[in-house]
Amino acid sequence: MKKTEKNTVKAEEIVDTIVTADTPATDKPATDKPETDKAATDAVNDAVDVALKAAGVAVSAYSKAIGHADEATSFADADEAVKTLNTAIKLAKYTEWLDAENPFEAAIRELFVTEYKISVSKDQDGNPTSAALKPAKVIVDLQDFENSVKDRKLANHPNWVNDMSKLRESLILRAYYELYNGSEAEKKTAVKLFATANNISTTIESNGGMPKDALSMTTLKTAIQDVVNKILFIPREDKQNVNSLTVTKAEVWFILLSAFAYNRRTGVITCPRDDTMRAMVTQVVHFILTGNHPVFR
Repeated sequence: MKKTEKNTVKAEEIVDTIVTADTPATDKPATDKPETDKAATDAVNDAVDVALKAAGVAVSAYSKAIGHADEATSFADADEAVKTLNTAIKLAKYTEWLDAENPFEAAIRELFVTEYKISVSKDQDGNPTSAALKPAKVIVDLQDFENSVKDRKLANHPNWVNDMSKLRESLILRAYYELYNGSEAEKKTAVKLFATANNISTTIESNGGMPKDALSMTTLKTAIQDVVNKILFIPREDKQNVNSLTVTKAEVWFILLSAFAYNRRTGVITCPRDDTMRAMVTQVVHFILTGNHPVFR
């Protein structure tokens, strides 16, 4: 089968076009709007158009190659083209958000970015028969967004990623505590043993650095609020030192109920990874910011 000629742009070439690449170092907070280079913005958007066409051609070629000798090579080409497309789309969206008064607020309000994937159709025996390029929505990774910018911090506080990781560990301890079958004393002993075995601290830093019991729902709520404050802080009109984005028990329960997954094959409860934790907390901030609510299916 004749190999389709590639018409792609490399991911690293797209990265070089991001508008902030030539932005001078600055200590300005995220609310200070930068001057956007229109030419660079246009280049990023043009890269999306080019990458979308190239990905479509590559996936179509892979679909035709299924069952033929060049199937593996065609899939590799299609996979690379889709990765390049997703990079282009992501950086175009980042460029758009960076032009907002507060980039993190803009990203959290929109919440999702488009991510394409190769969707493979199979016959009744499980054999692939065709492939198509299909879009999906994924929650923006705020850490990736912030890391894409040189010499500029977008969050309200630089320690938000580290605190998010500590919060994840505290949620794991809370869930382990609730699920352990035993007396109160036995539960706490089991949690300490579990924490030691997994290098997890049984306290979380909150309320001015005072160590708090990680098993307390009140402390978890405060810890989530601390992380939210470090991600995005919009002062209340009557109290400028208080964040108008207030965490309630509803947000605590959303995270607790969403964080863990049950594996029906192994019977094991899977704990959240750091990227899952970032997605959940980002969605929590979105809920508070927009008034939207969780979707149940």
